[in-house]
Amino acid sequence: MHPYMRINTEATFLLVLSILRFSMTDDFDWRYNGTSGPEHWPEHVPTCGGRSQSPVDIHSSKYNSSLGNFNFTGNDATGTDMYMIKNHGYTIQVDIKKNNITMSGGGLSSEYTAAQFHFHWGGNSLRGSEHTLYGKRYPMELHIVYYKTSLGSIADAVDSNQTDSLAVLGFFFEVTSSDNEDLAPILSQLDNVHYANSSNLVSLSSNFSLKSILPNLDGPQTYHRYSGSLTTPSCLEVVIWTVFESMIGISERQLALLREVLETEEGETPEKQLYDNYRPLQEIGSRSITTSTFHWSYEEELNTGPSKWVLHYETCGGNRQSPIDIPREKDVQYAENLGFIKFCGYDEMRVHKIKNNGHTLQVDIRGNFYISGGGLGARYQVAQFHFHWAKTSNRGSEHTFDGTAFPMELHIVHFKEEYGSIAEALNHPDGLAVLGFMFKVSPADSDSYGSLLQKSSDVEYYGESTNTSFIQLMQLLPIKQENLQFFRYNGSLTTPPCTEAVIWTVFTDPVSISEKQLQELRDLNHIPKPSISVTYGTIETNYRPVQRLNGRRVLKNFQILQLSAGSGTISTGTMLSVVIGISFLVTRNH
Repeated sequence: MHPYMRINTEATFLLVLSILRFSMTDDFDWRYNGTSGPEHWPEHVPTCGGRSQSPVDIHSSKYNSSLGNFNFTGNDATGTDMYMIKNHGYTIQVDIKKNNITMSGGGLSSEYTAAQFHFHWGGNSLRGSEHTLYGKRYPMELHIVYYKTSLGSIADAVDSNQTDSLAVLGFFFEVTSSDNEDLAPILSQLDNVHYANSSNLVSLSSNFSLKSILPNLDGPQTYHRYSGSLTTPSCLEVVIWTVFESMIGISERQLALLREVLETEEGETPEKQLYDNYRPLQEIGSRSITTSTFHWSYEEELNTGPSKWVLHYETCGGNRQSPIDIPREKDVQYAENLGFIKFCGYDEMRVHKIKNNGHTLQVDIRGNFYISGGGLGARYQVAQFHFHWAKTSNRGSEHTFDGTAFPMELHIVHFKEEYGSIAEALNHPDGLAVLGFMFKVSPADSDSYGSLLQKSSDVEYYGESTNTSFIQLMQLLPIKQENLQFFRYNGSLTTPPCTEAVIWTVFTDPVSISEKQLQELRDLNHIPKPSISVTYGTIETNYRPVQRLNGRRVLKNFQILQLSAGSGTISTGTMLSVVIGISFLVTRNH
């Protein structure tokens, strides 16, 4: 057993031992693999088997408005012998020798003083970070360790056993094509700490500062917060963790320099390179993870769902919001001047771009396709279409008909031709024209949507995109003709910023789709593709609840509702009862 791998209590080791090596067992030769690896730590150090251990997978963060900006003092401090680098055999650590780097704010109740920072990295760039973000592991992670200033020292902070005695900031690294020159003062000293020897301290250049290697922390930052532990024995649960989403760049060449450092002492054989010095993920258990930034979602339990949108997007509280509940047919005014929507180019077969935008499956339209007529007063060009659904087929549509919901709703988004783009169109109350189509569940797959939904597996995760096979927009409609019956009202986008710039056309005839095809959409994920196995992230529900009419008129382009199949006439309520009844029976049998 080698001295650098032992846990002891000598004063010269106090800083390191307080952070990383203090243990109830004096002679436990812990490592990152083998019989002394992380899975065996609790056998020798009981605190490593606690219920609030670190690291964890960062996901499902609940928005917390009290997590504001940090106040950093002294991050730009420089000076000879202020930063001392060393190799402990399990990490490269830089000790901060002066107590003039502090932080407060960020939801912390006290001021904290920086003691040291160190790194965790992998044998290749697919692994290395201790924490993961939405199931993704990064090639390296930086930990900056602070102790509560009022406790006097890092040793006293650890000994206090307070759950907030330490505050650690975590930053992920991402691989870049070129070197990160800000890391050069550290990496240039690796030859001097090539071997494991905790007594070999090397000063970084006098112009180095901690601030130089960090992302810009002067403005708002997105970070995640939870209560946890040291990630090495003694694994004491005394850490407030803050994990930032802002990345630090590093090249493959620079990572390779770190992987050449040894975890063995000079003269010890065989020599062993230092890498994969990260602890596996621990269970989050009953702990909560909170976040500093509001990212809107459909999940009310995260404080980011539809009821909270108005707190961050004022327009979401306007007087002409969408979707709405379409009133009973007898309460809707017939407007003869509406006529029918005319579709231009909808019968052309084209390849379009399909993507997962984290909220829905979206298809961006390539080519000039238009609608006109239908009381619009101008031509509107197609930009994209997307879908809204729920985890079960008893609802999912955004609009409802007299309180009746459908399993899914299609929105085909157009912008007014004279405005030239969606961005400009959003500045005008008549800027967008959105067509809404309801879906009903049928026993058989829909041939019209089959090829499109087959491509959904290519965009399973947020940010993925690909080209579709040939799609004819007309085949997406309930019937291939231009005398479709619809309701009309003025409204808004149904997602933030909820801009009130939409002329809504909601059609009465539903589109058929099977339960199996609906499930293909529910299997899409709102997270990027993870590098570890996760059991969360699917887009199960993505509809906004109906909004108040606030005195708006809803119009219709028909006097008596007619079925598209040509089997006579039927009232809105009767038609919906039949459709929903069939959908319910089919869904129940699946």
